[in-house]
Amino acid sequence: MPTPKTFDGYKRITFRFNEGWKGDDEHEYVGKFRILKIRRVANTDTSNGEAEGRIYTVAAPRGASEADVANVLRGAFTWHCRCEHDCCGHLLTGIYLIRRTKRREWLVEVVRGNNV
Repeated sequence: MPTPKTFDGYKRITFRFNEGWKGDDEHEYVGKFRILKIRRVANTDTSNGEAEGRIYTVAAPRGASEADVANVLRGAFTWHCRCEHDCCGHLLTGIYLIRRTKRREWLVEVVRGNNV
């Protein structure tokens, strides 16, 4: 998951590998993305492994198509561990919603949970 204010966006072209090994798939550079704002979602139930969610406001590069932006954001904000067993306790993140709010501005709702 990207943490700096800007990150290079790569769209995933092939889907041969599971999420933990998505870096081994082929990617194509789309452009430089910028994180404008991060908000925390506090209403979570930690008893079943949920962690605090996040809502990111992201600026996409000029000329990028909606499909490419969604592909890049899905790849950048989704993370799974490579453990061979369940209940390892690692943090997993996934996209709940990607929504375009302005011409080049996108809202990304990220859900987080521990593998328990």
